[in-house]
Amino acid sequence: MRTEEELFAAKDRAVGRLLALPGVTAVGLGGREVGGAPTGELVLRVYVERKLPLDALPAEHLVPAEIEGLATDVAEMGRHTFAAGPPVPGRVADVPADFADDETRRPLVGGSRLMAENRIGTLGCLLEHQTDPAKVYALTNWHVAVGFDSRDINAPFDAIRAGQPKLASCTRCCSRLIGTVAEGEFDEIRGTDFAVIQLDVGMDWTADIFEIGAVAGTHTLTTGKIAGHDYQVRKRGHRTRLTGGTVDALGVSLPLLGFTVQNSILVKANPDPTSPPTQPIVFVLPGDSGSALVNDANEVVGLVFSQMGPGFEGRTTPPGTQPLSFGGAVPIDRILTRLTELPKHLPLKVATAASAGIKRTVPGHAMVAVPEEVTAALGVTAGAMAGTSAAGSTVGSGAGSAVGSAAAPERFAAGAPWLPAPLPDPGFARAVQSDLDRSRSGRALIDAWLEHQDELLDLVNGNRRVAAVWHRSGGSALFQLFIRMPERPDVTVPRTVHGRPLSDCLDRIQSAFGRYGSSRLRSDLERIREQLPDLAGLSYPQFIAALGID
Repeated sequence: MRTEEELFAAKDRAVGRLLALPGVTAVGLGGREVGGAPTGELVLRVYVERKLPLDALPAEHLVPAEIEGLATDVAEMGRHTFAAGPPVPGRVADVPADFADDETRRPLVGGSRLMAENRIGTLGCLLEHQTDPAKVYALTNWHVAVGFDSRDINAPFDAIRAGQPKLASCTRCCSRLIGTVAEGEFDEIRGTDFAVIQLDVGMDWTADIFEIGAVAGTHTLTTGKIAGHDYQVRKRGHRTRLTGGTVDALGVSLPLLGFTVQNSILVKANPDPTSPPTQPIVFVLPGDSGSALVNDANEVVGLVFSQMGPGFEGRTTPPGTQPLSFGGAVPIDRILTRLTELPKHLPLKVATAASAGIKRTVPGHAMVAVPEEVTAALGVTAGAMAGTSAAGSTVGSGAGSAVGSAAAPERFAAGAPWLPAPLPDPGFARAVQSDLDRSRSGRALIDAWLEHQDELLDLVNGNRRVAAVWHRSGGSALFQLFIRMPERPDVTVPRTVHGRPLSDCLDRIQSAFGRYGSSRLRSDLERIREQLPDLAGLSYPQFIAALGID
C-alpha cells in the first residue's frame, strides 16, 4: 500500500499533464463516485468545467483511465475564484447581498466580518502565541488583509490596520479597529493564503466561532478519512454565514488568476433539502474568504480562500439533482508551520476553550482613572461598570482570569468600553448630523470632522503623547458620555473632570492635537473652539439650542 507521501507525489507528477487538457479545472486525491454514490476507492479526482460524452471529445483530450497505477475519476466543478453535528446545508447561489452578516461582535469571535482598507472578508478564528500570552492574533486570508497585488512577503504590510469593519471613532470603545497585520503570505507553490492580525491590547475576545461554538483544537486530514465522501465540515463566513459540506479531495492543484495553487482542500457544498432540486447551492461566496474550516469535533482543519463561481452556467446534473459548488481551503497545519518559518518566526496555536462564551482580554493595556463626574452624570452605580475592577485590573485579562469587586471600580483600560449600557443604535449619528446641520457652527463641526477624522484617529491611537493627554483629561470617557446624550435628554455635561474645570481639560486636549497634528487641523480646532458654546452643565437639547438655528 502506498504511503500518503507517495500518493501525493504521484498526483503532483500528473498535475501538469491533466491541467493541460481542455476544460480541466483542478486535480486532487479523493474518493471515486459511481452514479453519485461513493465507492470508498481512492483515486485521482479530475475536475472539469463541464462533463461531456466520451464520443464528443477527441482522443487526445480524454482523461486517462489511470496514471501510475492510480485510477482517475472525472467530476464536474467549474473554475475557482477567490471568495474572499447533523450536516449543515449550503446556501442558494442567489442569496441576497443583505443576507451578509455586517455585525460588529464584542468580544471578538471567529466567523465575523473583517475589513482591511477596502477589502472585506471573514475573521476565521483566534490564535495565541505559545510563549507570549500578551500576543493574540486573528486569522484570515492574505488576499483579504493585504490584497491580490502584494504577494511578495517582504511587502510593507505591517502598517495595515484591520477592523470589523473600519469605522471612524475617537475611542476604541466605538472604533471597529481590532489590530494590525503582523505576518502572512500568498504562495501558490506552497498553497498558502493566510495572514495574522495582532490584536490591540485591551481587545476582548473568545476562542469561539459564531454559530459553531468553542474551538476544540486542530486536525490534520488524510486521504483515508475523506475517501468515502462523508467527512463533514462547516464554515461560518461574513457573506453566507453558516454552511456545510463534505471534503471532496486533498492535495488539490487548481488554476487561479493565471497561476496554479497547490495542495488545497476541496469542499463540496451539502445539498439543501428545503430548496428546489434545480437550485444551485454554494459553500462559499465572495466575502467568506478567511473562514475557518471546522469538522464535527469543532477542530479547525483549514482556512477557506476560494470558491467556484456561483453562476453554474453550463452545469449538467442528473434530473432532480441540485448543482453543488465547491470551496478551496489551506490546511491549518501548513499555516501554523509556515508562521514559524517566516521572518517573524511566530509560534502560534489555534486558541481553544472548554466551553463557549469565555471572554478573555489581550493584556498590557494602560489603565486610566474613571472620571467620577461622568459616572455620576450617567447614574452608573458602584460595581456596574464593564471590564474594570477596583484593583485596576481589566476583568478577563490574561488567560481566562476574572477579577471583580463590589467596590466602585476606579480605573479602566484606556479606550475600552466601561459602561454597562449598550452603545446607541448606529442611526444616532445621522440624527446628530441632522441636528448640527441646522446651524452654521454645527455645520462647521461636521465639516471639520469629515476632513480630519483619519488624522484625529491616528493621533489618538498611534501617538502616545496625544493618547496620554486624551485619556487622562477624560476625552475617552466624555466621548462615551456624549454619544449617549442624544438618547438621554436628562443627562448634562459635567462641569469638572477629575476635579478640574471642563474647559481646562478641553484646552489640554486641543493643545495636544494642535501640537502633534497638522497646521490645518490646529487652525480648524481653534476656529471651532471659538464658535462652540461652553458645554459645562448643558444637556444635548440645550447644546443644540445654544448653537442657534439659521
